[in-house]
Amino acid sequence: MITLDKDATFIVTGNALFHTEAQVRGRYGPSSTEKFDPAMGLGNIAYWGSSNLRPQEVLEWVRKSDLLRPLIHKHARRMIGQGIAYGTIAIDERTGEERRKPLRVLEIDQALRRTRASQFLYETLVDYNTHGNAFVELQTDMEGRVVGLYNQDAARVRLAKKDKNGLSTYCVISGKWAMGAGEDAIGNVKLPCLDPYFDVAGQVKRSNKGRLVLPLRILHEDNDYYADAPWHGLIDGGYLKLAEAIIKTKLWLTINLSMIRYQVEVGEEFWPLAFPGWKEMKPEEKKKHKEDLAKSMGDWLTGQEKAGRVLITDMLIGDINGNAGVQLKEYRSLWKVNAFKLDIPTGAYVEDSAEVDAKIIRAFMDQSLFGNTPSKDRNSSGSGSDKRVAHSIEVLDNAVEMELLMTPFDVMADTHDWHKKYGNGQLIRFWTKTHSPTTLDKTLGGVEKPQA
Repeated sequence: MITLDKDATFIVTGNALFHTEAQVRGRYGPSSTEKFDPAMGLGNIAYWGSSNLRPQEVLEWVRKSDLLRPLIHKHARRMIGQGIAYGTIAIDERTGEERRKPLRVLEIDQALRRTRASQFLYETLVDYNTHGNAFVELQTDMEGRVVGLYNQDAARVRLAKKDKNGLSTYCVISGKWAMGAGEDAIGNVKLPCLDPYFDVAGQVKRSNKGRLVLPLRILHEDNDYYADAPWHGLIDGGYLKLAEAIIKTKLWLTINLSMIRYQVEVGEEFWPLAFPGWKEMKPEEKKKHKEDLAKSMGDWLTGQEKAGRVLITDMLIGDINGNAGVQLKEYRSLWKVNAFKLDIPTGAYVEDSAEVDAKIIRAFMDQSLFGNTPSKDRNSSGSGSDKRVAHSIEVLDNAVEMELLMTPFDVMADTHDWHKKYGNGQLIRFWTKTHSPTTLDKTLGGVEKPQA
C-alpha cells in the first residue's frame, strides 16, 4: 500500500519510508546551458541547446561527415554484439567471482521476439551514441505490465521543465522544432515521463497511462535535462570545422588542377609568322586568333583516344653575346606545351586530413578497431593483438552504459514478475553477448567465440 502525507513530502510503501526529495538528483535550478529565445515563445519546455536545436545541429554534422555515421553505427554494433541474453548471476564457489548463468524461458523469449528487442536496442544505441540521450517509450497493458518497447527519435523529444519536486513529468515529441514550434503546436505529442532515478517499475505499475517515456542518459557538466555525447567536444572545440575546411581545400585544389591541364607558352615571334598582318590587326581580331589556337590545341592534346600523338614545334635561331665578345647561337621555341601534374603539390593536406580523421576516431574507439594506426599516413591497420586488447578494453569501458541501456528490459522483467517465476530467488538480469576475438588457430572455422 502506498500513502502520501498531506504535504506530499514522504512516500510510505510497505514498511519503508522514502523522503520524496531523495528521488531528486540534487540540481534544482535551471541549467546554465538553458537559454530563452524570444522567437520560440514562452512555454514549459526545457531547451536543448541555446536555440533548442542542439540535436539538429549534431545531425547536420553527422550528415556532412564521412566518418561520424560509420563510427556511430560501428560502436553500436560492438555494444550490442550478437544480441540480448538473460539469466541470473551465480557465485563461483572456488574463486568467489560472479558468473552469468544464461536461461532459456519461452515466455521471456516470446516477449523479446514480440518487441523486436534487438532492433529496438540497436536503434536506441544509435540515438545514444549520436546524442548522448535516448528516450524509450514503454507501452503497457491493462495490468501495468510492459508489453512494448519503442525508441523515440531523440532529436524530436524535448523534456518539460522540472516541477517543484525537481522532476520532468512529461515530454513533447515534435518534428517542428526547427520551424519555431512551441509545445502546443498542432501535431505535437505529449507523453508522461518517468523518473529514471527511482523505482521505474513501480512508477509504471502505479500509472494509468499506456505510453510512458523513460529518459536514458548520464548527466554531467551542469546539464540538467540533456547529456552530451563524448564526441560532441569535436563540435564545440571546432575540430569538425577544421576537418570540413581541409576537405573543401582538397576539393578546390583537385577541381582546379583538373580544369587547367596544359599551359601553352607562345613566343611573340610566332604570331606575325602564323598570321600575316598581325601588327596591324585590331585587338578583337588578335583575341579571336588566340582563342581559335587555344581551342585547336585543346582538341589536339586532350582525349584518351589521342594518347601517343607527336608534336613538332618550330624554333628560332638568334645571336647573343657570350664571354669575351664571342658570338653564340640561341635556340628559342616559337611555342611550348607545359603539362600540369594532376596531384596536390605537397602531401600536407593529405597528412592533415589523416590526423583529423584519427582525432575523430579516437573520440569513439581505439583507432585499431577502425582499421587505423596512430600515425598520419595510416599505412597499416595494426596487429591482431592490438585489436584484441583494444576490443577487451572497450567492452569493459562500455559496461556501465550497457547496464543503463538494459533498464527497459529490467523494467519489463519487474512488471511481469519474472524474478519470482523463473529466477529461483534471484533477479533476472539482461546483458548483450559480446564477442571475444582470438587467434584463428583457436577458433572453429575462424569464427569469433561469443561471451555468454
